[in-house]
Amino acid sequence: MKNIVIAATCIALSGVGFAGVKTSATVKKEVEIVSASYMATESVSAPCKSACTFSWEVAAVYNHALTDINEKANTPSIDTYGLDVTGIYTIQGNHKATLRFGFAHGEACDYDVWNFSLVPGYRYEYPIDEKLTAFAGAGFGLGLSMLDTPATSGKSYGASSRDDMANFVYNVEVGARYALNAKFDIIGALMINGGTSPFHSAEYSSATEEQVNVGLRVGIGGKF
Repeated sequence: MKNIVIAATCIALSGVGFAGVKTSATVKKEVEIVSASYMATESVSAPCKSACTFSWEVAAVYNHALTDINEKANTPSIDTYGLDVTGIYTIQGNHKATLRFGFAHGEACDYDVWNFSLVPGYRYEYPIDEKLTAFAGAGFGLGLSMLDTPATSGKSYGASSRDDMANFVYNVEVGARYALNAKFDIIGALMINGGTSPFHSAEYSSATEEQVNVGLRVGIGGKF
């Protein structure tokens, strides 16, 4: 299409030149201007589709626990620090599908916990201006928690030194992305997350049934 437009322009301008209005040098110059203008327009009107479809985030995460591991046994609440990686796919317009893998670690007194999670979710993004985009989202998935309790701790919770249990987890967040350039963003978000307690079972029936945290995510994002 570009070649056809340029060729047609050459013929038209050459015809004008034969009439004695323009020289060949002038025609050549105007053809170059038309070509450059067309290519610039084509670049703006047809951006890379993949850059608009897939994006990613890597964020440091802090979670403040609002519940204890076992309220009846007087165990501590454990704040955790970790990292998550989120893949984002544009469904249509401002509607996004997300998939987040996260891990976090925390310790308090004699307790040491590791949490791993894989959470699919949904996000709605709202552009505020050319650089700033607000978003809100939620997800529900699976988690794995590992709790270490030294045998010498003297705590009444659990007899073994390690308990590994799977659980359901969720997150709800609101935040924003700020574009540093065409490829990279900085991100920040506030979260409420948690799930069924991995340590509430028939064996440990006194453990808190639900773990709830408030959290903060700060990191970078980008586009493919």
